[in-house]
Amino acid sequence: PNPDPASPSPLEDVTQSRSLRIKSACLLFSYAISVLAGGYAHRTYLSVDDLNTTSFRILWTICVGTVTAAGGFMGACGAEIHMRMNANQKDSNKIRFRMVYVDDVLWTIYGAYLTWVCMRGDMSYTRPACDIFVAGTSQFVPTVYCVLVALSIRWTDATPYMEGQLLSSPAPTPTNAPTQYQKCTQKLDNPASVSMAHSIRRGSRYMFYIGFFLNAPLLPSYPCFVQYTSLSLGVVNALLHMNLTLAWGMQALSLRQFCKALNLVEVGADVDTSEIEIKKQN
Repeated sequence: PNPDPASPSPLEDVTQSRSLRIKSACLLFSYAISVLAGGYAHRTYLSVDDLNTTSFRILWTICVGTVTAAGGFMGACGAEIHMRMNANQKDSNKIRFRMVYVDDVLWTIYGAYLTWVCMRGDMSYTRPACDIFVAGTSQFVPTVYCVLVALSIRWTDATPYMEGQLLSSPAPTPTNAPTQYQKCTQKLDNPASVSMAHSIRRGSRYMFYIGFFLNAPLLPSYPCFVQYTSLSLGVVNALLHMNLTLAWGMQALSLRQFCKALNLVEVGADVDTSEIEIKKQN
């Protein structure tokens, strides 16, 4: 029980984050399928003739197709965060700027169409590695969308110049007001005190921003490693996949924090202080 009935206390309802958890799991599962299929293909198909077999074609389509499908899952994750923490947010003090909500249907069409293009062979090049990089560029749009959604929220510990600042603090209550009244107004005039935005700390948001953009250096770095260094192709692949492991790990951890934040039910956070009846002290 809450010792101070006037103070709002967040409760947890795990069903609130169910949609984001499913979308995040689909995103991470697509990553796993892609690297498993790609790793098996690298180990099994060694000659140029092997690359023209039907079995390699099917396996490589799975490897590349899950990369294009991941873009749709990624955008759907951003849409869920946007709907819960931006579009449905009535308190403008908690929002830096409004964004267009991109429905899950559109992200499904986005991922499905690019996957169909991959299956038709329109992303197939002489070097199979090129297929992956071309497919990876399709994640640029959902990546930017996810990061902009996070930047559109007014965080309680916002980073200056990047995440903006909170609005000025609420006007002070009269000094002669009862202590209980001061407690209530201080709690309720600061709507972020028990909000979802308060539970996602700066470090988790940094992981979110960096994790989604950390894939970007892979495209220019791959040809540079191959062309201008003496590293073997196996070492280059290992280095790039270490980068992917770090990026995907940061995405998973930060999305987990967003899921935990969406579980919060803000009890009393939207109560109007003018409607609170202050009982006289005995």
